[in-house]
Amino acid sequence: MRDMGLIAEVAVQNTAYHFDHLFGYLVPETFAADLQVGCRVMVPFGRGTVLRQAVVIRLLPAEEAVKSSGLPLDKYKSISAVLDKTPLIDRHMIALAEYMRERTFCTLFDALRTMFPAGVNLTTMASFAVTDLYRRAMYRPSSITSPTGPGTSGRRSSSRTSAWTSIPKSSKT
Repeated sequence: MRDMGLIAEVAVQNTAYHFDHLFGYLVPETFAADLQVGCRVMVPFGRGTVLRQAVVIRLLPAEEAVKSSGLPLDKYKSISAVLDKTPLIDRHMIALAEYMRERTFCTLFDALRTMFPAGVNLTTMASFAVTDLYRRAMYRPSSITSPTGPGTSGRRSSSRTSAWTSIPKSSKT
């Protein structure tokens, strides 16, 4: 029988407490040499392709995982990325996290996250800001609208310095 590869059983971030169990993912050949128990990985979770962080709890031969779960190998999703070169969590920490999960109201991943080294839990967020260049491009005066914008009475509500000022009407003498 040919070698079918490895299945990683992982604890996934942001799972509901009632669905907190280990999920099996196929380990691609490119990651098989580097992946170890205790490393963080990115996995597609649920019906969509939303990537979530997970921690590898066990590595099993695919034949054994298929036998124990009854799920055919082609139904397993693959790990998308390996985040750590060396494990952050050892087997003693995994045992402690399983103990914490049994005795407290937390998921296995949440228990493991409390043991991550400082700085590992940092997340990045994309943020956007409107620049002055954009504001100037969007609010250029045109011959169709009044200088203060359409639907205004010609006065600005703000007393701050602005690119727009009301234009006084000329009086005939």
